[in-house]
Amino acid sequence: MPASFTTVIIPVRHDLVKTGSHYWRNVAYFLDEQGIPFRFINQYSLRAPYRKAFMPSCEPPIVEHKIIPTLAPGQLDRFFAAVEGILYRALFYLMLHTGLMRGKALALKWKHIVLGRSSLGVFPYLLVMHSLNEVDGRASVQKPKTANGKRRVALPLSLALVLRQCREAQEALRTSVRAHS
Repeated sequence: MPASFTTVIIPVRHDLVKTGSHYWRNVAYFLDEQGIPFRFINQYSLRAPYRKAFMPSCEPPIVEHKIIPTLAPGQLDRFFAAVEGILYRALFYLMLHTGLMRGKALALKWKHIVLGRSSLGVFPYLLVMHSLNEVDGRASVQKPKTANGKRRVALPLSLALVLRQCREAQEALRTSVRAHS
């Protein structure tokens, strides 16, 4: 290290350093490993002509995104034909049409699903309020960790029809069980 070298000043957005941005943390680790003294400063505290001179010219790392395999329309038709008589048919329809994850779909209750009538101006939707997770080897229904976890999801009319048929079949089964007991 040259004798006249004192401290590297790195101006960055202050909120990125506070939240622990991975990019700036990696820069800090690298400089620390090289034994180069450094200090982060708020970029907005620099005056305009110096801001460009001090900003680092390196780019953040490029993240490779995985391609998620999806079903083609023909494959979806074959899948729905295969699950036609299965008890969980409505669950599969729900997950494939809304993109809900397994835990959120399994934690739904009928009170969270509004199957409204489009003729009355009430379109079908569901409220995602809970998630089913495994805790200590047991299933547990939990509230979402953040406010964004609670959301309203619009339902296509075809899915609303499948859910309405499922609800009617469940009510018919429930009344037949009550009649026999």
